[in-house]
Amino acid sequence: MAHLKIYVVNAYRIEDYDTMYEETSAFHFESNALKRLQDIKNQDFMPIVEDEGFEIRTDEPNHFEAGHKGDYSRGCVCAKIVETSIQDYVIMK
Repeated sequence: MAHLKIYVVNAYRIEDYDTMYEETSAFHFESNALKRLQDIKNQDFMPIVEDEGFEIRTDEPNHFEAGHKGDYSRGCVCAKIVETSIQDYVIMK
């Protein structure tokens, strides 16, 4: 059985206890997943962090998280990379 390693970027925004944005993208190359996470962080999430005055809890290459101090369920942004494998796949030629 073949195994294919992939990198999944999960990103979401919560505003007033509701999920306002959610994205899941899968990549074969880790470098592409890291670039996508940085794009989401810099272009989509940092303006929200600044406007809302969010506290940045985690700022690592593969995980970014910020939100209302002590109440992330009220409002937050999060993007992270999960490394996983596809357990059974076929390459078509």
